[in-house]
Amino acid sequence: MPTVAKTDRACLTISVIVPVIDEAAHLALVLSAPGLNDSAVEVIVVDGGSHDGSAEMAGRLGVRVLRSPNLGRAAQMNHGAGHARGEVLVFLHADTLLPEGWREAVREALGGERECVGGCFRRRFASDSRLLRITAWMADWRVRLGGPSFGDQVQWVRADAFRRLGGFLITDELEDVDFSLRLRSLGRTVLLRPVVVSSDRRFHRRGVVRQTWADALTLGRWFFVRNKKSGGRSH
Repeated sequence: MPTVAKTDRACLTISVIVPVIDEAAHLALVLSAPGLNDSAVEVIVVDGGSHDGSAEMAGRLGVRVLRSPNLGRAAQMNHGAGHARGEVLVFLHADTLLPEGWREAVREALGGERECVGGCFRRRFASDSRLLRITAWMADWRVRLGGPSFGDQVQWVRADAFRRLGGFLITDELEDVDFSLRLRSLGRTVLLRPVVVSSDRRFHRRGVVRQTWADALTLGRWFFVRNKKSGGRSH
């Protein structure tokens, strides 16, 4: 049986790409997460036209700052990836905190069999809401069962696999879901055990129940349109 090439996990370089627009209030905390000062970790903040000094703040915090020529999170993440030097790309939302051990978990997953092309982390919300705890648990199981991941689960990918896919689809919504499903076509994806913590701010305006229902409808509509375009074939 042929031997599958392995990667030296300790030597894998990582680029963490953070798309921002008016995130000055959160950047200091997000960029102080464990492991972001590792010499083998490059941090790139990609600003999409902030008016609150986000880019300047990121520069003062000592990270690399790019200004995206195009608006939108997908375009910003693609821009950052195009300038990244790491062998692994980690896409971090500006309201999500990386945990202890995230680097080691990524390197462990990618340092084994080469069939692993990327994945995401388990996610919890910074909230006491029982419904949000349930939806986070459901998201874990959705990924384990072969379903898509969301961007606030901190998606990560081999840089060469990202380029093979052509990056994120430029779209108004669910570029993260689309990307995670396309990534599975290239190889094995992994849900890592360390837990990232995402802000619950998105649920404040509508309320947890209404926003969760709206998210479910958006996802359902997206899958319906995708399935219709593919002629009813599943991918």
